[in-house]
Amino acid sequence: MKKQFDCVEMKNEIQRKLLAEYEGLSDAERHARIEKELLADPRFGPILRRSIEQRNCVMEASAGYGGNRHSLKVFVDTSVFGGCFDAEFEKESRWFFDEVQAGRFYVITTGTVMKELSKAPERVCGFVDDMMAHMKILEPSAEIDALRDAYIDAGILEKSSLDDAEHIAAATIEKVDLLVSWNFKHIVHFDKIRAYNGINALKGYGNIDIRSPQEVIAYDDE
Repeated sequence: MKKQFDCVEMKNEIQRKLLAEYEGLSDAERHARIEKELLADPRFGPILRRSIEQRNCVMEASAGYGGNRHSLKVFVDTSVFGGCFDAEFEKESRWFFDEVQAGRFYVITTGTVMKELSKAPERVCGFVDDMMAHMKILEPSAEIDALRDAYIDAGILEKSSLDDAEHIAAATIEKVDLLVSWNFKHIVHFDKIRAYNGINALKGYGNIDIRSPQEVIAYDDE
């Protein structure tokens, strides 16, 4: 039975459209265009401006985020926001974001993810708007692009999944505590995780811990 709303397919469809839209641009041109478009967006512009202002602030890993020094840095992709409206994943997705608002997690993401979200249905965009006080957008960099390309060159992902490779690279370089996603094909997959960490080791980076939201929420003891 086909879902009324599929958060992973939503993400994949948006990524396909953006890949075509930015075809032929260099990495620098692509990042500059994404930033320009987001800054002009009345909904997502404010959080990007705030993140730009914070880029010169030095923060220790897992400390000082969201006003709570004990918050875990968690990279969140588009599927988790969309999951709040996907019947299969809604309960765990909303539970996860409840813990974000409670200060257990602080959301780390990228301009690429924000651009994807800006193309999502209105109800998803509205939910992102509610989370903006608990989010930081990472600055794009040649280092992220190089690690992203290493995953592609190693055959872990196809070029059509460039954005997913970028998510892994950004989370790795930022040294987040966790990356969460509902994308079991490209991201939350045993073989893929081992492969990403193999490349990370070869390139001198640490391991990335990748989970689905249902694996990281705090269940009450029965």
